[in-house]
Amino acid sequence: MILGFDLSDLPGDAIGVLILLLISFFGWLKNRFSKPEEEPEYLDEDEERMREIVWRRQVGEADERAPWETDPTVWHPETASPPPLPVEPAEAAPPPAIPQAVPFEATSVPELSEKEKRLAESFEHLSTGRRRSRPRSPLGRALRRPGAPRQAILLSEVLGPPVSLRGPDERHP
Repeated sequence: MILGFDLSDLPGDAIGVLILLLISFFGWLKNRFSKPEEEPEYLDEDEERMREIVWRRQVGEADERAPWETDPTVWHPETASPPPLPVEPAEAAPPPAIPQAVPFEATSVPELSEKEKRLAESFEHLSTGRRRSRPRSPLGRALRRPGAPRQAILLSEVLGPPVSLRGPDERHP
């Protein structure tokens, strides 16, 4: 047999791919023709009926029978037993008593001593109004301005170590 091409002309990767293709093809042939015969499934009557219903639906045949004849989940009067009757208790218990509502009692405000009144007034006095603060330092005033964060970042870049000399754990602004 003469090939239309020489195997030495193929790159090394292509030869490996061809060998893998041949191995997979022979494996497929082996699996295809060496399968044992499958044994037929033995189905019970309910399973057989359900498969027939599904097959008829897939084929598109209209089932002429009533649904209670084909669907096993529908109640069948000839095979069903009546539900059990409720058993009446020998002695009827009286209905439970309704608890009576508790009447509303107005809570009384406790009387405060003079010391407690003075403490409450001083607390209210301290919490209302604005506290007087000390005059701010020039640094405090500079940090409260709107452009302060930008200026702080610029100063840290200019006055701090160069980026190339910073360690990996140092913060970058």
